[in-house]
Amino acid sequence: MIPGKNIAEAAKELHIKPINIEKDDWETEWGKLQDRRLVIEKQGPAAEPVVSQILDANKNTEMLIVLFCPVSKDAIDALPNLKLIGASRAGLENIDVKHATEKGVIVHNLKGRNAHAVSDFTVGLILGEARNIARSHHAVKNGTWRKNFVNSDMIPELQGKTIGLVGFGYIGQLVAQKLSGFKVNVLVSDPYVSEEVIRKYHVKKVTTEDLLKSADFVSLHARASKETKNMIGEKELSLMKNTAYLINTARAGLIKEDAL
Repeated sequence: MIPGKNIAEAAKELHIKPINIEKDDWETEWGKLQDRRLVIEKQGPAAEPVVSQILDANKNTEMLIVLFCPVSKDAIDALPNLKLIGASRAGLENIDVKHATEKGVIVHNLKGRNAHAVSDFTVGLILGEARNIARSHHAVKNGTWRKNFVNSDMIPELQGKTIGLVGFGYIGQLVAQKLSGFKVNVLVSDPYVSEEVIRKYHVKKVTTEDLLKSADFVSLHARASKETKNMIGEKELSLMKNTAYLINTARAGLIKEDAL
């Protein structure tokens, strides 16, 4: 998504002299990129062997800047003089942060880089699913004026409905802000959010269980970690209303796919 040449151009702005920049691309085919990054996201950086671009890199390399390229324990060990790993994204699923930390290597990411895009998309999905916008458009494009949908008996207007946000970091907060004009009730489940932030956005903090039971729309905005992996499974899905919607613009690994 961000070619190596673009990252190399940005690296020049560090104004380090002398500086030697080696650049390459992890994957240039769009379809393969999507497949490979999803595997790394779910299984971690060790899901693939160390790429040749890292194995064959100058052993004096001190900074490694990547987007989706996996940086596993073995990749870090292949660069004995490494001092910093930069991720041009918010997520760190493709980097072995624990091993880097143990070796004294700083790991830096870009939180919020696409926060507005993700929050816009979340609101779009809520509206699109509730009002069957994409399905209706597809039907009209194919010559059909469709009136019956799986939710025809309970197509909701957003006003007065309850939106449950699982995870209330920067993206979750933007979603709440952008939904405020719809006059919805917003529930939040996040063990790390402060009461000050809760008050600022006029939301109500509840347990995840209570949120799942009450929400008409459940939207996931948690970071992928050991504690959040498969956080939505059989039990959690069974708590939701039969008419509820589940929106996930966060990480695929938050939902136990077989249960879904």
